[in-house]
Amino acid sequence: MKWENHKIVTISIVYLFTSNVISALIAGFGALFPDLIEGSAINSRSKHRTVSHWFPLYAIPLVLVIFSFSGEPYLLSVSEVVNNLEDFLAQEKSYYIVKVFSLWFLVGCLFHIFEDSLTGRIPLKSPFRKVLLFRKRLFHTGSFKEYLFSFLIFGVAFLKFWFLMR
Repeated sequence: MKWENHKIVTISIVYLFTSNVISALIAGFGALFPDLIEGSAINSRSKHRTVSHWFPLYAIPLVLVIFSFSGEPYLLSVSEVVNNLEDFLAQEKSYYIVKVFSLWFLVGCLFHIFEDSLTGRIPLKSPFRKVLLFRKRLFHTGSFKEYLFSFLIFGVAFLKFWFLMR
């Protein structure tokens, strides 16, 4: 999947499930991470989607972050941060912000891997052995179908945003 579609799809889906813009934007940033850390390896088709796309690298820390929340909410609102900025800059609250950021960043990374599975092979059991998650790819990277898929998901998220803002 193209990087712009990773952002659109991840931000849209996280927003659809949370109605939280901050969480969606953090997840959108995380959705770019697996490709960003490949560096120059992205130019090599054989090295693309190897270690940086192996889901345990993100799933294990995500589980640990989730267990670190002891009854605290997973979402931050803009007004909550702005109205309580002094409290959030205090050490105890800044730790909470790091946990929230980590949670949604890792969710974005996992979305990236799932989205890549729609267009081809991803590493599942081993970071160096790629497999098809589905029987066949749903569409090819950069194809019209990929952009249509992204546009449709964005459209649904936009409609939700529109109706919530009315």
